[in-house]
Amino acid sequence: MSSYIEKVEKMELPVLVLSDSVVFPSTTLGLDVSNSRNAETATSAAKDGRMVLVVSTTEPLNLEQDNLDISRLYRVGVVSRIKQSIRTSVGKTTILVEGVIRASVLSYQKGKDTLYAEVVCKKVSLPDSGDIKAEAYRRKLLDILNNTIRLLPNVSDNILSAVERIKDPGFFADFIAANILVKNEDKQTVLECFEPLSRMETLLYILEQEIELLRCEAEIQQKVQERVNRNQKDYYLREQIKVIQEELGDDTLSDVGEFDEKIRFLSLPEEIEKKFLKENDRLAKTPFGSAEANVLYNYLDICLGLPWNKKTKDRLNLEATSKILEADHDGLQDVKKRIL
Repeated sequence: MSSYIEKVEKMELPVLVLSDSVVFPSTTLGLDVSNSRNAETATSAAKDGRMVLVVSTTEPLNLEQDNLDISRLYRVGVVSRIKQSIRTSVGKTTILVEGVIRASVLSYQKGKDTLYAEVVCKKVSLPDSGDIKAEAYRRKLLDILNNTIRLLPNVSDNILSAVERIKDPGFFADFIAANILVKNEDKQTVLECFEPLSRMETLLYILEQEIELLRCEAEIQQKVQERVNRNQKDYYLREQIKVIQEELGDDTLSDVGEFDEKIRFLSLPEEIEKKFLKENDRLAKTPFGSAEANVLYNYLDICLGLPWNKKTKDRLNLEATSKILEADHDGLQDVKKRIL
């Protein structure tokens, strides 16, 4: 069983609230801040060199609203330093945030212009980064990360080489979570794991789910692309048939093209459509004017002339039928009786 080294410290810090990002320790993140409370907190902290607690919301919020509901803030954030704060010409503040250490929130307090939090900072580390279990997790994560990057074209291959150089298990998991995970909920789940091995295990579970989803999306995309390619090929071949028909003056090719369009337009049952397409293909290959070509033509012409997928409303009123027969036909009583 792995042993840990813990460092714990209690403090009170101003809070920087994020609605669409998650900061991790030992990582740097650039952010555009439009909320006045966040902008004031970041600017003041950057000027005085003070730490802030960066915490995310449990759901996307409009931080422009002054009435911030603290029940929608996570209870685990990152104590961070604001390395840079720049006011832009469009009224926004661009900041550079460097995560330092995880922290659990004991309580939030609203000040006049700033939100404060009483937090307990805790850093958990392994005394030996060569722990056997940590190395096993590391190898498995590198393997699944390699497969994930193949399915994510927007992810640089440099990330994999950068990850391979990280030896500390905790930072190893944080770096992957910060650069690979898409959903903020997944990032927050990893952030809330203080123990390095627990963090690696959680990250491994999330990545396995993510790669399964990516594989499914790739399969769907491949099927869609194959269908598009097949339709383009069919269109190209039909256009070739038309050109050949014009060159040869062969009406059979024209009939074949019309039959093909009718077969596909009628939305026939799969087995019937396959049968008609097969017979139409035979017609295309049969010499023009031959007896077999005439038989195939008549067969397809009659079959495709049937009212496929069409229904009429039955009229089963015998009294009305009798009146029509009497009005239109004199005599013929036996015939009319047979019809009724």
